[in-house]
Amino acid sequence: MLDVLLVFKHGQESAKIIRQALSKALVPYFPVAGEYAISDQGEISVSCTGKGVWFIEASASCTLNDLNFSDEDNMSCNKQEFLPNPPLSVDPTDMFIMFQVTEFKCGGFIVGLRISHVMFDGVGTVQFMKAIGEIARGYKEPIIHPLWFRDQIISKPNISPNFLVLPSKPTTLPLETNTIDFSSDHIKKLKNKFSEQTGSSKCSTFEVLVAKLWRSRLRAIKADTDVLVKLAFFVDLRKHFMHSNVLPQNGGYYGNCTYMKEVEAPCGKIVNGSFSDVVELIQDAKRGLSDEFHAWVDGEWKAKDMSMSYEKLTVNDWTNLRLEELDYGWGEPQSVIFAGELPMVPSCLFVNSPTEKHGVRMKADCVKKEHLKAFLDEIMNSVEEDCGIKNTSLVSSL
Repeated sequence: MLDVLLVFKHGQESAKIIRQALSKALVPYFPVAGEYAISDQGEISVSCTGKGVWFIEASASCTLNDLNFSDEDNMSCNKQEFLPNPPLSVDPTDMFIMFQVTEFKCGGFIVGLRISHVMFDGVGTVQFMKAIGEIARGYKEPIIHPLWFRDQIISKPNISPNFLVLPSKPTTLPLETNTIDFSSDHIKKLKNKFSEQTGSSKCSTFEVLVAKLWRSRLRAIKADTDVLVKLAFFVDLRKHFMHSNVLPQNGGYYGNCTYMKEVEAPCGKIVNGSFSDVVELIQDAKRGLSDEFHAWVDGEWKAKDMSMSYEKLTVNDWTNLRLEELDYGWGEPQSVIFAGELPMVPSCLFVNSPTEKHGVRMKADCVKKEHLKAFLDEIMNSVEEDCGIKNTSLVSSL
């Protein structure tokens, strides 16, 4: 489940209007109102039963300012209170998406979402939420026509049911949460550093920030330099399915369409290598994605190890989703807050900076308490090393 809070400064009868818009959006998005079905062979599908979507209307006897919602790092409330929590008789994992709209005395409101990745990925989530906003603003139907198309995607590959190797005994790591902000100037300097070291100007914001995060983290936890370490990141496969004529070129598919790409290397190559070496390692992995995709489609697939360890880091990039542009008729949200509980594995989520245009905020849950100070120090020191910036204050620990 993915938990998100959208905080809006004002909106008249917001819960009523959003609820009405949701009911209309569920007409073209009718599978979302259905439920899981499991065949005798154990295959999971969606049964379009029209069961509906869980929606809670709530009110608060205070203002948004009372709870300091403008400063996510210092909020004086429990984020979970603004997420939909159905009664014990309802299993949240059976729901594709759940809503809670909380109205405040000041006229502001919060939309709390719990989203199932079985139905949606990030792109699909935003497409559905934009459809609700468009109808709330007076459109008769969503601007983007939704497409199901799951039967085409599922029937194409010829993959053994044993293509995933899952951990036999999943464990929860005691990870610390911290927020790391990079300004557009910091990002520009990182890209310039890569260009100076390689003579190439082609690198993305994602590549330079992941390289910095991965190297700093491994230095902080002092992993054995001989051990193989892994980096995993999620990639949207829509363009690959479009090029293979599985999905139409004009978009509209809103189901889960992500793939986890892994990079593996000796720890020493990351912690002792140059910044540009780590960036190029990530770039090589991205270039190999097309071949892996076609091998997946053809059924030529090696078992994929989904087990996790402290040496492995998972990264997800939501900077291009534009959740901060959702509008239900009263303008865009003043903030987008990811309110999920602490993840079980070392991970990091990239979102757009709430304070600076073109900046990036890392929501990192990737080190244990005993490694937190060293991790933050490594981030700070590497900024000076790679960017030539001293006395920076780009790290805020939660």
